[in-house]
Amino acid sequence: MTYAYTNSAQLMDRPDGEVGDTSTVPTEVAWRCRLPKTYYEECDRTKCVLSSSARNMIGHYLPKRIRLIDESRVSITTKLLSELGIRERISLPNLLARIDKSSALRPCPPWVGPNLRLTYLDQREGDVLHIAMSPVLVGSRQSYIFTLRRRNGRLHLDADLAGSGLLWYPDSRWVFVQSA
Repeated sequence: MTYAYTNSAQLMDRPDGEVGDTSTVPTEVAWRCRLPKTYYEECDRTKCVLSSSARNMIGHYLPKRIRLIDESRVSITTKLLSELGIRERISLPNLLARIDKSSALRPCPPWVGPNLRLTYLDQREGDVLHIAMSPVLVGSRQSYIFTLRRRNGRLHLDADLAGSGLLWYPDSRWVFVQSA
């Protein structure tokens, strides 16, 4: 079975007559929370909602990788897949292979999603940002990536399935590390 993800809200007209995103995604993300408990406390403070899958990813990923993190700050950029020349639906493995060939973009370290959620607090309603990253295997061998959403007035950190059979539409918006 093939699934497709889209961010159709990205293309909707805004009340002011303009099309596109009015919020500003930070251009730099720093590694802030080194332990899951610290991160959960920070989410409570900023009133961010964590999905159970995102919680599982954080609990699975962070404790094992604390000493392996080689970057504490990265520059990021957001792109619609169509801005990368992608005109058809694409799987995450194919997307990551494609940006490997680009000198300007790289996949994000997994900690970017959780930390971006704590700093990107003016995300507009209906907006969805997918984190371009190597999927994290959690639980029953399902692979996930982080996704930031604003839904019903609340900021969410979610985890989306990211297997090779899942396809993403060209109008979906992604976060990448911007190479120097």
